Amino acid sequence: MMSSFIDKKYINLVSGQLSRFKWKSATLANCRCPICGDSQKNKTKCRGYFYEKSNSFFYRCHNCGYGSNVKNFLSKVSPSLVNEYEVESFDEKFSGRKRRKKEEVTMNFKPFLSKKKGVFKTVKVTTLDEDHPCRKFVEERQIPDNWKSKLFYAEDFNEFVSFLIDDTTSYPKEERLVIPFLDEKENIYGVQGRRLNNAETPKYFTAKEKGTDKLWFNLWGVDPDKPVMIVEGPIDAMFLSNAVAMVGSGAVTDLPERLKQSEVIYVLDNEPRNKQIVSYYEELINRGVKICIWPDSIRQKDVNDMVLSGKTSEEVEQIILSHAFDGLQAELKFNSWRRV
Repeated sequence: MMSSFIDKKYINLVSGQLSRFKWKSATLANCRCPICGDSQKNKTKCRGYFYEKSNSFFYRCHNCGYGSNVKNFLSKVSPSLVNEYEVESFDEKFSGRKRRKKEEVTMNFKPFLSKKKGVFKTVKVTTLDEDHPCRKFVEERQIPDNWKSKLFYAEDFNEFVSFLIDDTTSYPKEERLVIPFLDEKENIYGVQGRRLNNAETPKYFTAKEKGTDKLWFNLWGVDPDKPVMIVEGPIDAMFLSNAVAMVGSGAVTDLPERLKQSEVIYVLDNEPRNKQIVSYYEELINRGVKICIWPDSIRQKDVNDMVLSGKTSEEVEQIILSHAFDGLQAELKFNSWRRV
């Protein structure tokens, strides 16, 4: 289509003025942002993106948040090209082709998200139709209302990640529930994509910015002066009043600085037949930390499954608090649990 062709032509014409400009795909280009100058400490940082939407190209910087169509971008960076761009666009509109309605770039900036790291290529779960697979998944998992508005849907998870994070590898080109990880300034520094169907791809894919060590979900949403429950997955953490989720096995041994003075209770999955899970239990008990040893009456695998079985979040939390042990008591309870 001509409009996309013209936009791309002028992006290429101005590309000589853009530091580290590169086409990542036919519809996505990356460069250092000429508006804010991008990172002054790291000259390889490239957080400006041209991307196609509805047969037009738009520009967005993930550092300063500046966004515009190609014409407005040219007026900022190369005013001499604006007149030529307008002439070609005018000719296209009156050459017998259907004129398209100008579309603004829609951004899902919300108070809990940073305006530097808005979520691209996503839709809030709460705005989806009730019969949409992602909306149905969230409802069926009984995710609490206060978390629903913080979750997103991406039709193409790989495309979404390429907009959010500068250094990416290959992620599945499939629809996924998007769970954002926020830092203390409410910037998104990582995301987890949850599979919605029974595809052969892994259930979870986690993406994070280069240089990020480990991901902790809801780390800045808990009160460190109260007992903090550390669970294995973000969805489980959503059901508890003061919980974080560790992502990755290394998180078992490396407590984040914010929680080092807190009373923490590790809450692992209830899987006594899973060798890896059992090894985590043993490691934590040997370190002398508090850990929940599930009673024989609990048969469900994790917190979410317990809620789905009919228990309230408050009941599950009370079970955790009343079955948190350390030292010799934890070892005795663990030996009984693993024989179940």
